[in-house]
Amino acid sequence: MATKLKTMLTALAQKEKVTADYRQKLQELRKMRKEALSKLYEAYYHEKDESQRAFISTQIEKILDNERKDTL
Repeated sequence: MATKLKTMLTALAQKEKVTADYRQKLQELRKMRKEALSKLYEAYYHEKDESQRAFISTQIEKILDNERKDTL
């Protein structure tokens, strides 16, 4: 019985560690996405060529669509 309890506690601790690691990586990805959007908005603002602006706009939309999917 004690061995089974010890195994369950070990599994629970491992699950908590995996969950914490997942949350940290998710937070890092959100930060990277936010930085990428910021750089794309800046590039769009400064770009004079309409074809480049259209390309940048498409990239921004892709990121925003992925964010919307993540929140559903």
